[in-house]
Amino acid sequence: MLILPDCLPDPNVAKPGGARTRSAALHRLLRKIALKHQRAQPRTFYSLREVANSFTLPTSLVARVFSLLEEEGLIGTIRGSRTVLHGRRYDRHLHARGILGLPVSVFRFAAFADYRAFTTQLRRQLRRRGFMPAAIFFERHEIGSLLAESLFEAKVDTVVWFSPGHECEKTVAILRDAGVRSIGVNDGGLSPIPCRYEIRREKALRTLLRAWRGAGLTSTILLVEARGHSHSNDETCRVASEDEGLSSEIVLLPGTHLSRVVTLLSRKENRGILLKRSAAALLALREPQLFWRLMQTHRAGLIDGPISVLYSEIPPVSADLITVDWKTLAGSIVSDLISQAAWTKAKPLPFQAEAQLRVPLNRFCHEI
Repeated sequence: MLILPDCLPDPNVAKPGGARTRSAALHRLLRKIALKHQRAQPRTFYSLREVANSFTLPTSLVARVFSLLEEEGLIGTIRGSRTVLHGRRYDRHLHARGILGLPVSVFRFAAFADYRAFTTQLRRQLRRRGFMPAAIFFERHEIGSLLAESLFEAKVDTVVWFSPGHECEKTVAILRDAGVRSIGVNDGGLSPIPCRYEIRREKALRTLLRAWRGAGLTSTILLVEARGHSHSNDETCRVASEDEGLSSEIVLLPGTHLSRVVTLLSRKENRGILLKRSAAALLALREPQLFWRLMQTHRAGLIDGPISVLYSEIPPVSADLITVDWKTLAGSIVSDLISQAAWTKAKPLPFQAEAQLRVPLNRFCHEI
């Protein structure tokens, strides 16, 4: 960076006059100097203290002038270091290993804490290892050609899909035809695309159920949202419960009359309540007080991880969670991209989830 001339010309602001007059004169002078010496690339500018000492002005007055120049986009201050005169052009030549597209469902990102945790950790790991992440937020109706077009506009080389639903199959096909490869991360259920990584929660679920049986519980209720639930996942929970000596019942959570269903559940004693991700999110959003009461009166397990809570404070209640080390998973994905192991045709790499027993929800769930 080039340094501007050491000597500031006299703007005639040191003579007697009102603070507003002196401030305006100094602003005109510094703005003129900044525009005259601005180049394509950033340069070092006069510091606030240099200007104040040169004209024997209060630092507060000079600070106001610097703030105006910052608002105009001419300068920027690096705390404890120097003042920078911004360049005219944004043409930094950055080297990146590649551009990784991350399709992010707006609904899932807002509702599910694990979805946000995976997206956040993967973006961090990509940047640290020299990749450029391109998170593309999308609504459900945009899946297909609209989402593919957004990914093409971001000039992605590869796309990482987390827990891909059947709707993404069309987008993946369009990307494949254009030579853009996809990597899938499956988190339960059947994936419409091949997934290189697979999150497995069954072992953690059995640990949780074993603890419930040891605490005197005799049965479980699996609470699932009536719309779009997976029968295969429901069967996994039923089999795991019965293998651990607990009878099992599945209750579908309707979109309406939630309070009636929750009230009936509250009457069932010696039963643990397993909540799928969508059911927990629906209850916490529609009937937050009933949801927290259920957490207080029953042994409850959020088997798909923490949830996000809208417009409601999380009380100090405890529950059982099944969690995933998202940082380790994200690091493995990035390492495999660098080594090219991500493209080897092999069985999915399993990542085992862990059971967190009797933990305070306000440490794991998120208020939004």
